[in-house]
Amino acid sequence: MCADTNNSIENEEADDNDDEAEEYEPVFKFCPITNSSEFRENKNNTKNAPAEFSCMAVHARFIVVGKTTGEIIIMDHMGHTIPQYQIKAHTYPVNAISIDDNGDYIGSCCQEGKVKISGLFSKNEDQLHTFPRPIKAVCLDPNFSKSKQYITGDTTLILNERGTFRHKETKLIDFQGGLIHTLRWKETLIAAANDKGVGVYDLRARRLVGFLESTDTNTDVPRGIFPSRISWNDSTTLVIAWASTVKVITITNDTMYDHQSSIPRKSINIAASFKLEFFVCGLTSINRDLVFLSIENFTISDGTSELSLTILSPSGKEYEEKAHDPFSMQGDQQTSPFQFQLEYLPDEQCFFILNPYSISKAERRDYDDHIDFLIKKQKFDEAIQAFEKPPTRIDAKPKRHTQQSVYLAYVTSLMGNKEIEKAVKLFPLVYKTAQEWEEQILLFIERDQLDMLTPYIPTDAPKLHAPIYQKILETYLQKKKYDKLKELLTKWPSDIYDLSVIDQSIILQTNSEKTPQALLECSAIIAEKRGDISKTLTIFLKMQNIQVFQLIERKQLYEKILPNIQTLMAINQNYLDAVFSKKSDDTRDFHTRQVSLYAEYEPTKLMGFLRKAGNYNIQEALSICEKKRLPRETVFLCGRSGNGRVALQIILNELKDIEAAIEFFV
Repeated sequence: MCADTNNSIENEEADDNDDEAEEYEPVFKFCPITNSSEFRENKNNTKNAPAEFSCMAVHARFIVVGKTTGEIIIMDHMGHTIPQYQIKAHTYPVNAISIDDNGDYIGSCCQEGKVKISGLFSKNEDQLHTFPRPIKAVCLDPNFSKSKQYITGDTTLILNERGTFRHKETKLIDFQGGLIHTLRWKETLIAAANDKGVGVYDLRARRLVGFLESTDTNTDVPRGIFPSRISWNDSTTLVIAWASTVKVITITNDTMYDHQSSIPRKSINIAASFKLEFFVCGLTSINRDLVFLSIENFTISDGTSELSLTILSPSGKEYEEKAHDPFSMQGDQQTSPFQFQLEYLPDEQCFFILNPYSISKAERRDYDDHIDFLIKKQKFDEAIQAFEKPPTRIDAKPKRHTQQSVYLAYVTSLMGNKEIEKAVKLFPLVYKTAQEWEEQILLFIERDQLDMLTPYIPTDAPKLHAPIYQKILETYLQKKKYDKLKELLTKWPSDIYDLSVIDQSIILQTNSEKTPQALLECSAIIAEKRGDISKTLTIFLKMQNIQVFQLIERKQLYEKILPNIQTLMAINQNYLDAVFSKKSDDTRDFHTRQVSLYAEYEPTKLMGFLRKAGNYNIQEALSICEKKRLPRETVFLCGRSGNGRVALQIILNELKDIEAAIEFFV
């Protein structure tokens, strides 16, 4: 699997103000699969490294690479050499390599005019032929294992085949314009390119279909720097690129042809022609898409600049850019345009790119790479949606990334930006093991940022080791953050740390005269957790802490607190109301006091209390109600004390309620 090296471009100049460029997501990822020995051995001084690789061809099972020494090496698609298949083919640089469809035979040629056919699995089929001129191109019949035919070219296109007794050569056509440097065989058609242009030859009809001269007018670079690049799209469509000019030609049968021949005459037609904003150093076509290995510029002094892989897709009569991904290779700046080579492997839908110093592999980015891009651009919400709303296509689902890994990247980004509070909220989604949490807790303690983390520290799933919880509690104790300590003691279950250890630590900081209230509360909480309710009650009463009432409710301590009723009243006047409603008989001694409290704080409850309670002093209660001007309660008490005349006067004069007066006497 390729690691994405799109960001390794040495001359990348990002424009932060260009939103479109900023948001562009690359289509490909690139990785080197092999470098020349000079690069491997001396990475710090490679400017003058000698060229090592001269050409290559790819097959579904392997890659074949020609070297400047004349050797041919075979490697797998990851760049690992296969020693048993290395071929000592030539003594001069290998100019071109061709592989038959079955992957059984390799054809190669070199500058000294020799062509070698090498059988990978049987040396009995090996052939070596010498031509009077340098041979720059060789192309095996895709069905070579049966036909034993191949094409070579110097200035003439030559069909080579094994005769009955010796090698047979048939000169097909003489191309006037220099040595043929590229050959492509598709069914019965041969495409041949030289410095003058590109010709198409019909092997079945044994005639030239047509020849297109180069139309590129770039005179800034020497001839041959940008040789013709050709690629069959299908058996009737050929794509040609000259420097920055592209032509798409179709091969058609003439409607008017020689009726004496059973083979229709073919002709070429230009279906599309356009200029590019870059220079082509490699070409292949996939379905109807055009894929270019391109550079922005080239000069003799500065070499190449910004290598890219570009896809153009047909849109009506035009072509539109679908991808333009810059990348870098070892030695790309020292490479002349004609030294680059681009090959496509359909089975794996990947590309191989060669220069004299290295070979790189380009693959379409998968869904994990898409998530990598979103993370890099800090589009974490979109990255998370990849899991909440995964794509429907099986091959588009993430395999390397998980929701947890995305949240981890998000947290890492937030922490790097000092957005600590926002980051810790995501910790439960990122850290799933006790060890991970414990590492983070220790870091936050070290940075004095524990307050931000404690609300999210788990007490189960995962449950951390007891010393970690104790470390947190003791940290707050040492820093005298007693409110935070109290919060955790209240919130956390008592079985996750050693209560006695924390209790002892609190006792060491307790001073009977100056102990902070919050620390006393912590001591009370620990006592309750240890089952010492009496100690907890004593501490709360001593502090006159209102939490004592919650303790009474929680532990049903109504009988135990009667000796402390005066203290409780001082803490909260509502207490007797609560106790009376729970244990009315137990509060008989305090009924008169309760009348005063109801009259002062809850007058609406007083009448019910007067009717229900029976142990208050009626005269004191009457005096209280008169002072507080509670006429109905006064009427009730006057009635109970036998003073009906006063009660009637209050009903008539203050309440002015005739019906109540009649009812009083009835």
